[in-house]
Amino acid sequence: MQDPELVNQLKERLPGALFEKLNDSLSIDRDRLKFAEYKVRVLEERLRLVRIEKYGSGSEKLSDAQLELLEMEPGVSSAEVQAESERGQLKLPLKAAKKHPGRQELPAHLPRIEKIIACTPEQCVCGNCGKENSVIGYEKSEQLEVQPAVPLS
Repeated sequence: MQDPELVNQLKERLPGALFEKLNDSLSIDRDRLKFAEYKVRVLEERLRLVRIEKYGSGSEKLSDAQLELLEMEPGVSSAEVQAESERGQLKLPLKAAKKHPGRQELPAHLPRIEKIIACTPEQCVCGNCGKENSVIGYEKSEQLEVQPAVPLS
């Protein structure tokens, strides 16, 4: 931190007593500066810990910038922040969601008409090998048909 050349030049130009007095004063100032730097670090760390205690839960790691943003937020009062920090975490539903029932089945006493729609002859034969395709699956649907009212005799 000291330039030895500059110190030697001052030593040569200044009387011995004055140089010693200035050198002592400089070392005292240097010590004070180091102490002040350590004190600033300690105070910054205390402030960081207070902010974490005030705004963050134990598992969260908040940066200094995040904590400063919380301090400067104009719309949030300290009472709101305190109430929010004391509120427990919301429980997620542990049950599986109920399956939507969809449409109900039609009553069994209603008449049913079964229609089987076969594929065209071109669709029943494989385009690559020429063999007949097998049925993979089918669809089933039920529809209510509106019939005109029948007069009772």
